[in-house]
Amino acid sequence: ARILVADDAPPELRPHLAAVGAGWTLLAVDEPYAEALAEPPAGPSPHDVAYLFYTSGSTGTPKGALVEHAGLLNHLEAKVALLELGPRDRVAQSATAGFDVSLWQCLAPLIVGGEVEILPDEVVRVPATLACHATERRVTVLEVVPSMLRLLLDAEAAAIDEPHARDALRDLRFLVVTGEALPPELCRRWFARHPGTPLVNAYGPTECADDVTHHVLHGA
Repeated sequence: ARILVADDAPPELRPHLAAVGAGWTLLAVDEPYAEALAEPPAGPSPHDVAYLFYTSGSTGTPKGALVEHAGLLNHLEAKVALLELGPRDRVAQSATAGFDVSLWQCLAPLIVGGEVEILPDEVVRVPATLACHATERRVTVLEVVPSMLRLLLDAEAAAIDEPHARDALRDLRFLVVTGEALPPELCRRWFARHPGTPLVNAYGPTECADDVTHHVLHGA
């Protein structure tokens, strides 16, 4: 049955509302519900908990880290500003949902109208496949750990004579590196292969809403 929902209209208007079309039934909103609609519940406050992640942190003992909305939003806005994210960006979600970095990878592009490219495990775990997938899907921002960056560069070096090698990661605007120390020689290798794509050396604990430091490298 088709139903027309309306506020509690005066009796003289009800015939007109009910006559909108054949088969329509007028369902008037009662007064208590109408008041609830007029004053919707307030959204979360900055200090409400946004999410919980379990991490070993610096203690080595697993513990739950509660992060507030203020911390999450601060991190998202920092990533948007630093990476100059916009509607034309496609950010790779290379981390699984069990890692805190997956939050910014998923949410930051969406709040500015961009896209998220969710990478399957079988793509993330194979450097050559990761490079090909990111290239084919025109990923503009990718995040990896330094050990994966090393394997990625090794895979590119091994395929240097193949026809597609020159176009590898052609749409990448930033490569974000996190989770481990970033050796200088690895930076030099990256810029020798991709001189126009900056590296972002990022680090931060789960307890502080992920990355708290960003350093952009344009050369080494």
